[in-house]
Amino acid sequence: LPTITLGPGVSGVVKVYCSSLTGSGTTPVVVSKSIVTFASGGATLEKYMEVTLRRRSLFVNGLVAKDGITWVGHPNADSWNSDLDNDPATAATPYSAAVQLAGCIVGAVGGNITLGSGGNVYGYAKTGATGSTSGGSVHGLGTTTNDTSRISNDFSANFPTVTTPTGVTVNNIVSGSVPTDFPLTTHNINTADGKYYYNFGAGANISDTTTIGNAMPNKKVVMIMNNHQNVDAIAFAGTKSLTVKTGSTLTVYTNGNITVTGNGMMNGNTPGDNPCSSLIVYGTTAAPSTQEIKVGGNGQLYAAIYAPNGNLELKGGGSSGMVLGSMVAKTITMNGGTDFHYDEALARLNTGNPFGIVKWRELQSAEERATLYPTQLNF
Repeated sequence: LPTITLGPGVSGVVKVYCSSLTGSGTTPVVVSKSIVTFASGGATLEKYMEVTLRRRSLFVNGLVAKDGITWVGHPNADSWNSDLDNDPATAATPYSAAVQLAGCIVGAVGGNITLGSGGNVYGYAKTGATGSTSGGSVHGLGTTTNDTSRISNDFSANFPTVTTPTGVTVNNIVSGSVPTDFPLTTHNINTADGKYYYNFGAGANISDTTTIGNAMPNKKVVMIMNNHQNVDAIAFAGTKSLTVKTGSTLTVYTNGNITVTGNGMMNGNTPGDNPCSSLIVYGTTAAPSTQEIKVGGNGQLYAAIYAPNGNLELKGGGSSGMVLGSMVAKTITMNGGTDFHYDEALARLNTGNPFGIVKWRELQSAEERATLYPTQLNF
C-alpha cells in the first residue's frame, strides 16, 4: 500500500499477504505487516496482524440443522470436490470412491447429533454449546475408528430469511397446464438478468418427467412455488425425474413439500454432466410453519437445499439411492443405508460479500511468524 505520513518525520507503510488471491478454499488467511519509520533514525516499529476469514456461503457445510440431526442404522456422509480447478466452464467431476474426501461437516446448532449404531461421518460432527454427539463414528479417510478431535460443540450458523424475487417478468403456470420442458420459445424472458421466471398457482406442481434446457439449451430458470403450504410442490415417484441439462440451471423458491421416492430423481444427470449447483432449492416457509423434504427408496437428489424451517428426511438407501450436494434444514433424519456426499465446490456458491471474519490476533514473536509463515512475510 502507499506510504502514509503519520506526522513530522514519521511515515508508515502497510504490506499485506493473502493465502489465496483466487478465493479458493473456505478459510483464507490475511496477514498485514505495518512498519513505522522515524526520520531521526533508529529501529523501525513493526506490527503483524493475522485475520482468518470464512466463506459466507449458505452451503459451506454438508448437513446443517437448526435443531437436531438423527441417524438410524448405518448412514454414511463424506465429501468430494466437483470443481477441482475452480472453473465452472470445465466439466464437473462426478463423485466416486477415487475422489472421496473427509470434509463433510455435520452440524446441529440448537440440538444434538445422534449417529445411530453404525453411522459414519467422513469429516466432522459439530453441535452448539449445549449439544452433544453420540453413536456412530466420526473420522478421516482410511479408517472407521472414531476420532474425538473431529467432534466439537462450538458450532454456530446463521439462517437468513429467504427473499423471493419480485419485480420480474413472470410466466404464470396453472394447474392442469404444466409444461414438461422449461423454457419454451413461447415463454417470456426477464431481460434484466436473462432468466426465465415461472409463478406456479395453487394446485400446479412438478410431478411428471421434466427437463430444464432441452428445447432451449443453456438457460437459467427460476420457479416460484409459494402457493403450496402443506402440499407437494415437487413430487417424483416410480421412474419420474427432473433433469437439468448441461449448461442450464434451475432455482426453486417454495413453501411446499418435496418428495422423491421409488426410482425418482431430481437433477439426476449422468454423473459429471452437471454440478449440484445447477439445482438450488430455497424453502420459503416461515416459522412456526414447516415443510417436508423427503428422499426415499432408490430416489436420487443432486442439489443444494436451504430450508431452515423444513424437516429433511433421507430414508431408504436402495441399491441406487443417494443424495449429493449440501442440505440445510430445521431437522435432519437419515436412516437405513443412506449415502450423502457433500460437494465442497458449493462452499464457493455465494451472493454478495463472500467472506466474514472468524478471528484475528497479533503475531507478537519472530519465532511464531517464522513457524507459521517461513517465507511469506519477507517483504
